[in-house]
Amino acid sequence: MTPSRRPNPDRRIVPGSRVIFDTATLLSAALRSSSAASRAFSLALTTGVVCSREPALNQLASVLARRTLDRYMSRRARAGFVDLLRRHAWLCPPPPPSKSPGKPRSKSVGRAEPIKDLIAFAAAAEAGALVTTTPRPLARSSRRSLPILTPEEFIAIYAPA
Repeated sequence: MTPSRRPNPDRRIVPGSRVIFDTATLLSAALRSSSAASRAFSLALTTGVVCSREPALNQLASVLARRTLDRYMSRRARAGFVDLLRRHAWLCPPPPPSKSPGKPRSKSVGRAEPIKDLIAFAAAAEAGALVTTTPRPLARSSRRSLPILTPEEFIAIYAPA
């Protein structure tokens, strides 16, 4: 981990705080049990509160139901991952709609959640961290008080010594 990407010690995540995972990270956690995303997700389930929204869970379930993933993991196991998330995640209400004028966003299934939406969701959920595998350099520089971490960074902060 380079010094510029090291989490600020003043922003340490405390056990029991809320953690948000983007959909791509959850997909990685579901499909590769030995991945850093899977370890970070397990760690968040045991030490924190995983937050999600119904549309994100529906998107995850839709992607995990695809036949093309049958060669990686059984459908039953993939559905089990979504069920685990539904049982243990705190389902947050959607943030209030933005009042700023602009073009309406298309709601295409399979597209990554825009970082601004995730940050707004994290603020509404009063999350302690946002975990993502997607490189988002602009988001990292504008994260204000919300740590935006890779799964590896999350593990480094949370893992017991």
